[in-house]
Amino acid sequence: VELGFFYRNPENRGGVFTAGGEQLMFDVTEDGTGNCPSIPTGVDPDTGVTSSIIASNVSANNPDCFSFTEWFPGGYTPDFGGGVVDFSNTTGIRGEFDDGTSYDVSLGNGFSEITYFLTDTTNPSMGPDSPTSFEPGIYTTIENNLNIDFVKPIEMDGLYSPLNVAYGVEWRREIFKVRSEDEDSYRIGPYADQGGGVGSDGFQGFSPQQMGSWDRKNWAFYVDLEADVTERLLLGAALRYEDFYDSFGDTTNGKLSMRYRLTDTTNIRSTVSTGFRAPSPGQANIVNISTGVDNNIPITDGQIPPTNPLAVEFGGKPLQPEDSTNFSIGVATELGPIDLTADFYRIEMEDRILNSSNFEITEEEAQRLEESGITGARSIRRFTYYTNDMDTTNQGVEIVASTSYDWGDAGVTDFNGSWAWTDQELDDFTPDLLSRSGQLALTEEIPENRGNFRVNHNLMDWRFTLQANYYDEFLVVPSNNDPSQDYMHGSDIIFGGEVSYTWRNNLQIIVGADNLFDTMPERVRNPSQFTSNPFVTSVSYSPNGRMVYTRLRFDL
Repeated sequence: VELGFFYRNPENRGGVFTAGGEQLMFDVTEDGTGNCPSIPTGVDPDTGVTSSIIASNVSANNPDCFSFTEWFPGGYTPDFGGGVVDFSNTTGIRGEFDDGTSYDVSLGNGFSEITYFLTDTTNPSMGPDSPTSFEPGIYTTIENNLNIDFVKPIEMDGLYSPLNVAYGVEWRREIFKVRSEDEDSYRIGPYADQGGGVGSDGFQGFSPQQMGSWDRKNWAFYVDLEADVTERLLLGAALRYEDFYDSFGDTTNGKLSMRYRLTDTTNIRSTVSTGFRAPSPGQANIVNISTGVDNNIPITDGQIPPTNPLAVEFGGKPLQPEDSTNFSIGVATELGPIDLTADFYRIEMEDRILNSSNFEITEEEAQRLEESGITGARSIRRFTYYTNDMDTTNQGVEIVASTSYDWGDAGVTDFNGSWAWTDQELDDFTPDLLSRSGQLALTEEIPENRGNFRVNHNLMDWRFTLQANYYDEFLVVPSNNDPSQDYMHGSDIIFGGEVSYTWRNNLQIIVGADNLFDTMPERVRNPSQFTSNPFVTSVSYSPNGRMVYTRLRFDL
């Protein structure tokens, strides 16, 4: 994965090219006697030459002084990315005992790692000794799951069907690791005291204090009962006990479900349940220093742990689990050749985990972050952290319809259509921890209505697919502090398609395209004030336009 960061303008990028209202000139003499000139930023009124060009000439011709304009007279745009490795496997055994109890024992392992890289940039605090490419850090997540499950039908008087009893245990371990193998990406160079930013510019490397390994273990037991009470009514109940014995303690959650057969082709179904989600070790411990934009000028943002002393001063607390209460009711029926389902759901969440608002900090507070072990923090001007500070209610309606038509020798066509209405309300939150734009991002910046229509035609070894996705209008919020800048983005229909051919039943070649007609979002209004991207990026589809792909699939 690779992308460009924000452009570093040699006239205003503090910590690299400028310091205050002057060009940043490093005195590279051992005794500090370089006497480097003061060069105000902007255009010299007498010569008409910009300050970055003047600084570049001084740096090139004066061995006692150095400016990064000598290397990058027009500024630079760091190239940022990461190499991603994902691996997972599940190994197990299943069978049945003599008494009719079936068993399934499995061990699952997951591994995900991203190694970041950064090129066309600098560690400003190293001055002329700085590299221009770095590997600032590596994130690793490992998950292990051991599951032992049993299912046994039990004949019971008074029930229309045997009582199906399922039960089992699960043990789970999650590991989150942070490390860096590139000292220059977090090195505090000799020119930090002269105003040079610390660490690889754009994404600071992880310092030894930030590196580490955090793990969490939990085990769970569950039992699930289900039976046809009558010919028409099916009832189910489940209970799950889970113990995070090295962190959050224990929790018990349950579920009640029913299905009632009105006719041979129509069923009503409903479920009520409670839920629980513990924060991941990564959410509780992540540190991320990168570049954002404020008034069209790049500045350094920080993501810090909620338990960092500075985060605590701004309301940070150790993360706690999220709790939820869920309800759904729906109908499944057949209308002639059409299969139709319609469902309503409502989810109430408490202590939901979200990213806090940006907190503006002083240079002294940033220095304290640096002293706590967060490399590059001296250049931070705002930071965020994860927090349990929101209760929400999500509700919606989903309708799905499907049918097929057999054309004889011309093949079979499947038609599928769906529509969804969603609504999210903020029931409780602390205004200081969730900004106006953050509130609207969770409510008004999400399309209320979405639709999908898909046609799939199979003809011998060929498959042809065409689909259309509809996205409702939504609010765009360019500025957190100026509601007058808000505006509505219109609805869009995005098309996609695939053609595939299967050879000898197990080799499949697929050619397709997402966003077939290269539909772009609306252009940003007032882009010079609020963003460096010409198109709105908060759309529900990719703002990068058409993507063409090929896939090769082989089934053993």
